[in-house]
Amino acid sequence: MTSLFRKIRRCEGSEISASTTNDGQLKVFQVSTHSIQGRRPHQEDRFFCINLKAHPCFGSSIFQQSCRRLNLFVVCDGHAGSKCSTFIVDNIVSTFWEIVLELGKSIAVPVVEMANLMKEILSRLPVQLDDAYLHRARTTKERDGSCFLASVLLDDRLYTTNVGDCRLVLVNKAGKSRQVTHDHRPGLSKEEDCRILASGALIEGSKGVEKRVCAKGLRMAISRALGDRLLKPNIISSVPDVFQSDLTDVRFVCLMSDGVTCRVSNTKFGTILRGADPGFLRLNHGEKVNFAKSLVDHAFAKGSMDNITACVLYLG
Repeated sequence: MTSLFRKIRRCEGSEISASTTNDGQLKVFQVSTHSIQGRRPHQEDRFFCINLKAHPCFGSSIFQQSCRRLNLFVVCDGHAGSKCSTFIVDNIVSTFWEIVLELGKSIAVPVVEMANLMKEILSRLPVQLDDAYLHRARTTKERDGSCFLASVLLDDRLYTTNVGDCRLVLVNKAGKSRQVTHDHRPGLSKEEDCRILASGALIEGSKGVEKRVCAKGLRMAISRALGDRLLKPNIISSVPDVFQSDLTDVRFVCLMSDGVTCRVSNTKFGTILRGADPGFLRLNHGEKVNFAKSLVDHAFAKGSMDNITACVLYLG
């Protein structure tokens, strides 16, 4: 595979990269990213994208032998500061590799087993990142936390791990959207609410008012996150949901912080993205379009008060 895809990690700004391949069995994709501080006093969002097959650690790994493409996309929505979200993007590749070594996987495996392996890695990834950050935070007394969304594109299959309320939405070729992840917020799931209450925390908020997890003098809009040492290990959980997505009919893969989704409903994504490049004519002639910026700009124009971050894959 010839790849122009490279590492990206910025607090603000945008980037467009492409992954090309000589193998007609793999879809070609373009990735665009955009992140702004918006109306918040500080930028606490972070994002990270990398071609893992080109990373030195993975040069002789199981993935070189068992897959043709392995790309990682991450969006983090920090709160109470940016230390936790920054820690995640600085340490995610090394943590990913540590888990591979812990699982003892060093030889090629069948495709079916590769899918199970990826799910196991993504189940462990946020928990181990959280443990490592909390180890530091207990010494430094940091109180920062972060929602965490990561997707791995393994050949033409997408695997996602989610903690918090960053969101993965897929848009098909007809422009219809499907939310893949579940927001971890109080009041959305009876099971999650029961877990929060069993931890000794309270859920406050009446009908029509956004609910909060309340404990130890703190009020949290989310029920799962990395960091937040004062509410660990039971009140704010770092245990993720893990998803596998079929990309057969998918045109766009959208990873977003809630700075986007608080102002853009799932049903609007297809309209916004298709409107950014009507008929996809510019793409067909080789001109790159920053679809992520279209989502971020739309959310800002609609009054989003948060940091706003999006990472969008356009699948050719």
